[in-house]
Amino acid sequence: MTAALRMQVPRALLEEVSTRVLRESALVCARLLPRAPRPLSRWEAMGARLNFSGSLRGQVEAWIPRPLAAHLAENLLGCGTEEGERNPGLAMTGAAEPVSDETRLCAMRELLGILCSSFLSAMGGCETEVRLGRATRCASLEPLRGGGRARELWLEVEGEPMLLRLRLTASSAPAV
Repeated sequence: MTAALRMQVPRALLEEVSTRVLRESALVCARLLPRAPRPLSRWEAMGARLNFSGSLRGQVEAWIPRPLAAHLAENLLGCGTEEGERNPGLAMTGAAEPVSDETRLCAMRELLGILCSSFLSAMGGCETEVRLGRATRCASLEPLRGGGRARELWLEVEGEPMLLRLRLTASSAPAV
């Protein structure tokens, strides 16, 4: 059994890193939710997944409602307009035009890269050598599997629910 397969994903670490990254990088406040806030069958959200490999392997995944993803695009990618040009008719975004799904996905990719780097740094320290893949859009929300090597975290961000998941699948490091 490899070291990563024995390694647990600490929930407290996932909570601390997620809320810090959202606050400092995406400029939004997040609060923890005890469980999924509504039946998932009625939740309309975009999903994206980023795989990583190296001394730790796995993936980080996010499910974000489209209005929140548009808001993140403004904050992470600078896709908004000047303050005086904001359109009050667009929910959560101040963009002059609706933010495209491709731009939302770009913002999710950026957020996943920051989250993944922060999680792995916090878990393995500076000596962790990891390569990030390209974040891809998820087709559907699947049940979380992986026991202690996988954690999910529900957050409320700007009044919208957000789901983050971190899974460790393997390690290229020798077992200790």
